[in-house]
Amino acid sequence: MVEIFQDDELPVFPLPKMTVRLYHDAKVAEVSDCENASRVQARYDYPNAKMHQKDEKFQFNQFLSDWLTFCLKNGISRAPIMYRS
Repeated sequence: MVEIFQDDELPVFPLPKMTVRLYHDAKVAEVSDCENASRVQARYDYPNAKMHQKDEKFQFNQFLSDWLTFCLKNGISRAPIMYRS
């Protein structure tokens, strides 16, 4: 298990934080906890009391994939990114 997060002293937007289980033999990673959702289930009945999406675990894992791909392609920086309007 590894904890993955992005940290910034002055975040411009909410930064992701999740616990990821790594399966080295299968070369797979899956999100087990994410922000306020602990022990993410594979599927949820819908509707449900906490309003989880049916495929919430898939969405977390897809986000992890997209985020890591972005970091590999673009790198990361401690310096703030300046945008011009």
